[in-house]
Amino acid sequence: MERLHPDWRLLDSLHAPLTPGERALVKFLDANLPDTWSIFVQAYVNGLCPDVVVANPNVGVVVFEVKDWNLEGYSAVGDRLIGRSAGQEWTAKNPLLQARTYASRIYEQYLAGGAAEGDPRKSYKPQQDCRAAVYFHCASTEAARNLLAPWLRGDDIVFGNDWLDRSRLQQIVPSCYHKRRQGLADTTSDLIAKLIQYLMPPRHYIEQNHPLPMPDAAQAPKTVPGRGFHRLRGPAGCGKTFVLIHRALRANGEGRRVLVLSHNITMSHWHHDLLQRSPYRVSKDRQEVGHFHAWCIQQAAKSRLSLDLPSWKAGPPSSGKVPFADEGREGEEDEGRGNLFDEAFHSLSSALESGASPEDLGLKTYGGIYVDEAQDFEAAWLDLVARFLAPDGEMVIVADQRQDLFGREGGRDRPLRQFRVCRFRGPWTQLGSKSHRLSWRGARFLEAFSTEVGLGDQEDQPIRPKAEPTLDGIEHELFGWISARDNEHALDLLAPVLRKFRSFHPSDTCVLVPNHAWGLAAYDRVKSEVNQVVHVFSQDRLERQVRKKGFWMGRGELKMGTIHSFKGWQIENVVLFWPSPLPGDAFSTEVRHKLLYCAASRPLRNLVILNADRNYDGLLRLGGYLEELPAPES
Repeated sequence: MERLHPDWRLLDSLHAPLTPGERALVKFLDANLPDTWSIFVQAYVNGLCPDVVVANPNVGVVVFEVKDWNLEGYSAVGDRLIGRSAGQEWTAKNPLLQARTYASRIYEQYLAGGAAEGDPRKSYKPQQDCRAAVYFHCASTEAARNLLAPWLRGDDIVFGNDWLDRSRLQQIVPSCYHKRRQGLADTTSDLIAKLIQYLMPPRHYIEQNHPLPMPDAAQAPKTVPGRGFHRLRGPAGCGKTFVLIHRALRANGEGRRVLVLSHNITMSHWHHDLLQRSPYRVSKDRQEVGHFHAWCIQQAAKSRLSLDLPSWKAGPPSSGKVPFADEGREGEEDEGRGNLFDEAFHSLSSALESGASPEDLGLKTYGGIYVDEAQDFEAAWLDLVARFLAPDGEMVIVADQRQDLFGREGGRDRPLRQFRVCRFRGPWTQLGSKSHRLSWRGARFLEAFSTEVGLGDQEDQPIRPKAEPTLDGIEHELFGWISARDNEHALDLLAPVLRKFRSFHPSDTCVLVPNHAWGLAAYDRVKSEVNQVVHVFSQDRLERQVRKKGFWMGRGELKMGTIHSFKGWQIENVVLFWPSPLPGDAFSTEVRHKLLYCAASRPLRNLVILNADRNYDGLLRLGGYLEELPAPES
């Protein structure tokens, strides 16, 4: 069983390589610590990212801060650590206080059950279960301890490169050879074992540190950049975003300036992560990624068409106007007058339709424009973006009409929605019906469900799984639904269901809900159960914008979001809270069908639907692809 996480293969391919000190310490620990110890490098743990952590459920935890400093340039002055170089002087962050902060927060949040409070210089209580350590790679132990002498306490572990010797191992990791440390409580041992699960690298961390896989033989022709206007479609999991990002990266590699747009904020985070994993030689100076509403405001602000539009980088406006429309009330778009997006869109459209070019307005054009989830766009929005296409450039949109939650049908040919700038000709290019992402049960269920309720149109191809189940195992542990008595019962089941995913990193699980009101209720039910939660919920629209900007895959917490915000993402485990509609709920039956389809297409592995709507019992039983699961005890 591997005990180094991530393993050396992944550590050697990190975008931000290990420092010499980190590499030397990890190599030493990996070569010398007994096999009962686990080693974690740059682990995500509730917003913290310590350099190195070692843990043994029967002994304890040590948290290391690693520095490659030349100590000749540092000295202690009063309660400050001062750095000096080339005539410059600054207050350096104290590595011992950093290590104590990491150790105390991990101890308080995971091993003692409470929240860490106060200044670590004053509140840190020496304890043996989670120790702080500092390693100075370019110094001796004597020099390191002399530098930090004003802050040293008896339990601190501070050492230099002369201690990277097997004879010193017990001083670096106390009790490391013990089968069980004397005085360690059984409850603490159990909590350390759970902490080890939290320290395991989440799936997204492993993915983000590998280059994007290359497209297969069927996808490859669609990733070749061209000229003009192109539209691609396909079912969930067929590789729409994957093909779009490859095409944008290849266009960038050809020297084109490229723009990648989505409708929602959270999807733009996913695009950014994928672009970072480019397998091609590209220039980041030639690529932009964002979501349409903010991009539109940015263009109007740069062009100075409306003096009422601040630079978006300056933050939310003081006028109280909504910066841009988002999913709005119960997921619907608010397009009334009085928000900055509305002003920006109309000012840009009017200027460009009157004959001005982007260059006339001081704006850039693009050799490639790539729009994901185009079914969420109005035809007029796509037309506006198309006016920024450079001569001989290409604009590519991808869509899945089964996931058209807003009724816009962007990219379709409709008499009342004819494009004036985009010139899509002929039928959509199909990416194929095979779902590369979904499990076989997921693909079969979504096909049966969408056929039964009539999602999509005649151009949609059936969803086929990438592989049928085999006799030697299954792809999932839980893939089904639980019948809740009512909405309150479904909320009560959230915490017990989440306990079933404790073997996963918290970041590999997401709770999805139909709207923000239900999201706030769901959060209240799980916040005492789960240490790490990041969510997008708020009844205040400006606060929602802030939360969505911080809602990205690389965060180490359990995720909770609306189905709208999570559309386009993928994650190991999804728990879907599916309430019975209340009087006045905004969603029509057709939109509810699309919402469930979107949510059920997000998991890579496990899906649990907490269903309180009796109208969906029969639909969830279609084909027997979803298991009927017993309700767990609270």
